[in-house]
Amino acid sequence: MQESLEIVETRIEELDSTGDELKGEMHGAFNAIMDMLTLKNVALETVVMALMKKIKEFIGTMTPKHKIEVPKLKEFKGSGLPMI
Repeated sequence: MQESLEIVETRIEELDSTGDELKGEMHGAFNAIMDMLTLKNVALETVVMALMKKIKEFIGTMTPKHKIEVPKLKEFKGSGLPMI
């Protein structure tokens, strides 16, 4: 009976150490993914800022360069029809 108990305790200790190793590996994988996402985010922010600059430049070129004179209408004084 004592031998069985020792075997079970040994297996539990092995599982605990394996769990710690797995936890360390998962932590490392998580950090690697976070680093990759951070780099991609910085790259994406750079692209968005460049596009925003291009859009602002494009909108600036769309403003009219010449003033067009539009004749003003005479003041409206009614339709000339009698009111019923």
